[in-house]
This record gives sequence, C-alpha cells and structure tokens, in this order.
Amino acid sequence: MNKVIGFFVGALVLAGIAAIAWYHYGPPSEAPVETAAPTAAPLAEPDAPAPAEPEYRVPEPVADEAGAVPAMPALADSDEVVRGELETLAGPAPLESLLIPTQIIRRWVAFVDSLDHDGLPVAQRPIRRVPGWPQIASDREDLVLDPSNAKRYDDYLAVVEALDAKRFVAFYFRYYPLFQRAYEELGHGGRYFNTRLLHVIDHLLATPIVLQPVRLVRPNVMYKFADADLEALSFGQKTLIRLGPDGEQTVKDKLRAIRGEIVARAKQPGSP
Repeated sequence: MNKVIGFFVGALVLAGIAAIAWYHYGPPSEAPVETAAPTAAPLAEPDAPAPAEPEYRVPEPVADEAGAVPAMPALADSDEVVRGELETLAGPAPLESLLIPTQIIRRWVAFVDSLDHDGLPVAQRPIRRVPGWPQIASDREDLVLDPSNAKRYDDYLAVVEALDAKRFVAFYFRYYPLFQRAYEELGHGGRYFNTRLLHVIDHLLATPIVLQPVRLVRPNVMYKFADADLEALSFGQKTLIRLGPDGEQTVKDKLRAIRGEIVARAKQPGSP
C-alpha cells in the first residue's frame, strides 16, 4: 500500500477508527452488506448548554489567484465528488474494499459523534467490518482475548502509520462545510463539528492501555470484558483496547499529531 493510498484511506480510517477495528463478539452473521444511512434528526436548537471548552472553528476557504473560492457541492450531492477525488488519487480498489459508498460524509460525522458512547448500528457505519472473527484463548479456566487477534488489523494499522497528519487536516478543512452541515442535521445546530471532533479525539486518547491478558466472559451469545471498568468504557475506547497495546499506541500517536495540526490551524471565535 503506497503513501497516497495510505493518506486517503487513512483519512477515512482515522475519522472512524472504531469502525476499522470493529468485530462482533459472537458467531458469524449472514446479514447483507450494510447499506442504510444514518438517520438525521430535524434541524434543531442546541440540545444542551454550550460546552465549557473553547470552540474551534475552521478557517474560511482560501481563494485562488483570481479571487475565487473553490466550489463546494451540496451535501446530498457530495458522494460523487468526494469518492471521485479519492479514487483518482488512491485508486478504486482500497475504497471498494473498505468504504460504504453512499452518504459518505453523513456516515462519518454520525460515526464520530457516536464514538464516546455506544457507537452506531451496523447498517449505519461508514466502512465494512474487518473479515474474520475474534481469536479467543483459554488461560487456565478463564477466557482471554488471544494476543494474535491484533494481527487481524495489521493492514489497517499500516494505513494509519502511513497517514500524513498535515495532508489529512488540509483535506478535512477543504471539505469542512459539508462536515459541519451533516453535524447540524443531527440536531447540533449552533455548534462546531470541529470542536466535537477534538473532544472525541481527547476521549480516545484517554483510553487505558491494557498490558495483561484481556479477560472475557460470555453471559449470553456475545463476549464481554470481564473487568467491569473496561466493559463500562465507550464503544470507541473498547475498540482501541481490542487492537492490542501496540496497535492502540499507534493510533494514539497519529491522533495526537492530527489533533495538533487541527488546533494549530483552527481558530477560536473572536480571534484575528
């Protein structure tokens, strides 16, 4: 996988890192490939008080030499231009293998917004699940997540490592008006998606790194973490733990780099 593919697919990967690592703790499903899109709420007033942390807004688009600002497609019509640009630079194969090709930006925004709580239903996620099933081992009388399970994500983590944080943020800022519109459609009028993204990144960075074997229980069909504190973590944090300590650290390092680029280039209201 070359650098160009690493960047553009990695941009999608990092936007929904939990989708990359997601698997069911249960038997294989015969469900068809997910096609449903996130359900958008009607435009609404902010549903909670303004957050205490600073709001980070994205700089205005930069005009070209003729003074023209690049045209931005409507959100509902953006799939073709977004997918077309990615395919031109990365080729269709990586996108076809990973990406759900409809309502791309809406899916990513809804997914990011879900990472610090319960995630999204399978049909609303933005990329296809990782092939295969979790590797479980026995440790005496306990069930544990086999360390070899992390190898299922090697190709995806290689994409993350190849991602250039500066180029990713430039790509994200270029299409930011569409991300913002999709966020407002979810009922978050009056708020910046960029601030929400930074909050979710900080939430993921706070995920503990578990060095000892991850013990599991199976009270019914699905496996759960035996440690109640781990099981109480969000969807995004539990997913990072499933990557294994090395994979989790790889993702965190890249998220820190991306966060730094966003904060350096974003502006707070009232700033020059």
